[in-house]
Amino acid sequence: MSAAEVMRMVRATGIRVDVEGRDLILEADREPPAAVLEAIRRHKSEILDLLAANDEWTAADWRAFFGERARAAQSRGRQPTGKAEARAYECCVVEWLNRHPQRSEPDRCAWCERPDRDGVAVVPFGAEGYGHTWLHPECWPDWHADRRQRAQAYLATMGVTVPTETAVEANFPNDFGKTGSV
Repeated sequence: MSAAEVMRMVRATGIRVDVEGRDLILEADREPPAAVLEAIRRHKSEILDLLAANDEWTAADWRAFFGERARAAQSRGRQPTGKAEARAYECCVVEWLNRHPQRSEPDRCAWCERPDRDGVAVVPFGAEGYGHTWLHPECWPDWHADRRQRAQAYLATMGVTVPTETAVEANFPNDFGKTGSV
């Protein structure tokens, strides 16, 4: 089990997590299941590493960003609430990914840690301004899924959770004026 999976369990049970130094501060409305507490204990250092990816935004900032994006999708994009929240959530994931680029050296894949091999080069993924992550093309889907999980786990600790209606597209543009289904 990964720290991201533990944080999904934590979110599902309604536990709020904060960090003070190397301590996790847990708050819950009811007694959490023992299995969840044990998973938190077992993966504490990984969870701390995940949450160390903190930036200057507070939980209130993330929730405000989510709310602004949802309102924009509803008013300008004329999206129903569920689709607007799904779009806003994806905007939060993309914002977290942009704020936490994973730069790497060009001599080996950031995912499998192997260099170029016959017929498969390590290539840059990313954009100028954010930096590049060097990966084998076949490693990108697993790397990207892991990054999304990290973003989702972090956002959950900030009180921004996956809406009931999720977006189909992984990274759609911030274009609320277009109509159509998400």
